[in-house]
Amino acid sequence: AGGLVLLFNWTWADVVVGVLISLWVVPRAIKLAAASLRILTQASPADVDVEAVEADLAALPSVMGVHDLHVWTLTTGMDVATVHLTSDANSSNVLESARTVLESHGLSHATVQVESCANGEHCEKNVTW
Repeated sequence: AGGLVLLFNWTWADVVVGVLISLWVVPRAIKLAAASLRILTQASPADVDVEAVEADLAALPSVMGVHDLHVWTLTTGMDVATVHLTSDANSSNVLESARTVLESHGLSHATVQVESCANGEHCEKNVTW
């Protein structure tokens, strides 16, 4: 803009360039502010269907229950989850199956707790508060 004013005496060029730059910056600033607000409020990611994640985890063999499932955005591009699974099977096998399900939903960072329930008893009440 300064060059146009110096070369051609177009004093209005500075205003036009300033408005064009602001029209380019403002939408990006609004998008960044919205993304930051979602992260700060630990909102569920818009592209992750939490109910589908829960249903897929509950459908795993040997998983008797799913509770305390939480999914949120930790930082841009990193969605995370925590979940408790009740099972009477080998916890290593359940963890591996759960990891596969979570990764299929785009959740590669997760904390999974497998709670053992002998003889199919309901044990959620013993581990949640």
